[in-house]
Amino acid sequence: MKVFITGGTGFIGRHLVRRMAQTEHTIRCLARKTSDTKELRNLGAEIIVGDVNDRNSLKEGMQGCDWVFNLANVYSWWEPDKTVYRKINVEGTHNVMVCALEAGVSKVVHVSTIGVWGKPEESPIREETPLAPERESEYCRTKLSGEQIAWQLYREKGLPLVVIYPCGVMGSGDPKLTGATIKLLIERRLPATVFDDTITTFVHVKDVAEAILKAAEKPDNLGEKYIVGNTRLSMEDYYDLISDVSGIAPPMFRMPDFLVMFNARLLTWLADIIKRPPLWGMATDAMRTTKHGFIADGSKAERELGFVYTPIREAVEEEVAWYRQAVPGRIQQPVMEKEADIPLYWSNEERRSQERSRVNFPCDVEGLSRGKQIQQIAQVMNLSRDGMYLAAGTPLDEGTEVKAKITATSFNKTFWVMGKVLNSTAKGMAVRFADLVPKEIEMITHPQ
Repeated sequence: MKVFITGGTGFIGRHLVRRMAQTEHTIRCLARKTSDTKELRNLGAEIIVGDVNDRNSLKEGMQGCDWVFNLANVYSWWEPDKTVYRKINVEGTHNVMVCALEAGVSKVVHVSTIGVWGKPEESPIREETPLAPERESEYCRTKLSGEQIAWQLYREKGLPLVVIYPCGVMGSGDPKLTGATIKLLIERRLPATVFDDTITTFVHVKDVAEAILKAAEKPDNLGEKYIVGNTRLSMEDYYDLISDVSGIAPPMFRMPDFLVMFNARLLTWLADIIKRPPLWGMATDAMRTTKHGFIADGSKAERELGFVYTPIREAVEEEVAWYRQAVPGRIQQPVMEKEADIPLYWSNEERRSQERSRVNFPCDVEGLSRGKQIQQIAQVMNLSRDGMYLAAGTPLDEGTEVKAKITATSFNKTFWVMGKVLNSTAKGMAVRFADLVPKEIEMITHPQ
């Protein structure tokens, strides 16, 4: 198929073109004169100079194409000129859809955002979930307006439309809020954590690219919606995961919610005056969105489009590596301590208060993996009064109860512990102990 892509120079767009270059499809990308298109050209894409508000360039780009992928949008939480949101996200989307109708393409895959739902009462958000009355940002408001135009053309004019709704996208090359947070943390310039208890659904950028391609290739799915995202993390877990991957401890200070919003309003007011982005990315729209978070169910996309979600840890690893490679002189490398090579998943408070012991004890573990009860052999690699880290071939489901029979080789004794899985990755899991902790834990962490 011959495919016309708008937004190919953006974060998701570049990953999509890389994925498309691995197929037999012919790629044509819309790009402005000022855009860096070297990588796209190297991947074999034909470049059409123009933008989504130039219908002539859109018509030229779509001529002879079978599919249109519309990724062009203003994805930011603050702009000095607020009219740019409507110009691109609404008017630009309208232009793309009208030109696609005129070109007679067989499918249009429009990339929206999970943020168009706002904060609905129903949780998790699914494709059929009714929209909330309000949205938290001008970005989300205009993305919804643009999408509604597309759906109107689908209903009234027969636009061959499919819509993708990415959740919090992560991966290498991310210049936006999630990427900026990682950059600030590993440069040790993040002053405090915010909204630690808020839960957000994340997804690897490569999975979004795969979903776009699969949605185009799937027959008989016009009019379908696909939420793309599978990993739910609290902001505290999010900071801890970045810390675990980078080796840089998260900030010790947690900013109270009221203070976050006060600072966001103040910094946004100042940004509007000096016409420069708010310090630390604390735009009011960004903080409102982060505060509310979003819990979404992306299982339909995985089930119907036939792909498997990538562990979000891989996205964080790629993102940290990308930032370190991009600015090697500025980003401080982690200090190698005796526990630096042990994955740590404790909360910020636990990181500061508990005394951890590096150990290597065999244990038998019982618990749920993908909803099924299993037993397996694991290794206790990190132990404290509050919990432990287990290296295991088959990590258990997050939030489930776990029972472990530990053999303490240091004093040749076997004992049982009960707990709950806090975090789980391909390499192992962090377990928080139940209230009744065996005395053997104290013997190991505080030997006489």
